[in-house]
Amino acid sequence: MRRRYRLGKSRLDWQMSTRHQIAIPCHPANPVDYLACCGFAEILSRADRTALTHWRTAAPLGFVMEGNFTEGEFLAMILATLRNSERWKFVPALETNEPARIEVDFIPEGQPHIILVLDWWYETLSQVGQDVEIAKKSAWKMYAGQQTVLKIVMDMVKEAASMHEPASLAGLLAARAPMSGRFGFDPRSSRDALNAGFSSNDLGLPVDTYPFAELLVMFGACSFFPSRCGRAGELSSARGWRGPGDGGAGFAYHLWPSPLPVTLARLAAGPVGFPGAPLLFAARATRKNYSNFLLAQPIIK
Repeated sequence: MRRRYRLGKSRLDWQMSTRHQIAIPCHPANPVDYLACCGFAEILSRADRTALTHWRTAAPLGFVMEGNFTEGEFLAMILATLRNSERWKFVPALETNEPARIEVDFIPEGQPHIILVLDWWYETLSQVGQDVEIAKKSAWKMYAGQQTVLKIVMDMVKEAASMHEPASLAGLLAARAPMSGRFGFDPRSSRDALNAGFSSNDLGLPVDTYPFAELLVMFGACSFFPSRCGRAGELSSARGWRGPGDGGAGFAYHLWPSPLPVTLARLAAGPVGFPGAPLLFAARATRKNYSNFLLAQPIIK
């Protein structure tokens, strides 16, 4: 037990607090669960610099966070942003329907605002006077051409606001609703037109989508696997992306079984990883105008 000092409006007070462990049952072979948990880690670390996270790699599988927040406190902070469009600021790029970045506002109880910046859907920007334009898109951009990151985010935030409020972080990842647009992070929402006999994307049919999970993935993708590292001449991207020459395009990532602060967890998640850490590979499947992740398979190093 330790003292935590909190600065009030008129005085400095303190309260006694204990460390809290939050276990989130999920499966890291689903890339949306993995990246959403990376998003949890990033957001928690901004509000609590002492936070530690790790993966349970034996049954029961899951993601574990340790810090000064209870699960209820952290969940409330997350929901207050993911369900409120006013917390999302889109900074436009020049002559494009895609923003140059998104600034997302979180408000931990009793602490100043935290602004997280997202920009995972492109590799490079070009300066044009005082403005910027997107020069090269990223492998992370898997949604169809008629969709935009602004539209998908706002549709998901609106849908999240209308859904029943999850009671846990695991419930947040599992919450679903029928939608016609998504990022392509989640294999559960993909539909193979060849096997199904029709294309729900072409017909505009709603498909079960996990809006909270896909919104959280953006924070994990941007902070744990940042872009601007693409190979010349390839639709590639961040640490962990493998091009077609590596046996098929897709996303490779490590688990970290030992509790780590976020700075070390980012390193452990990348292609090098820590000795003995499990390595998984999620192929990128392309179907006509859009792509999506498949469930990951273990890779023997």
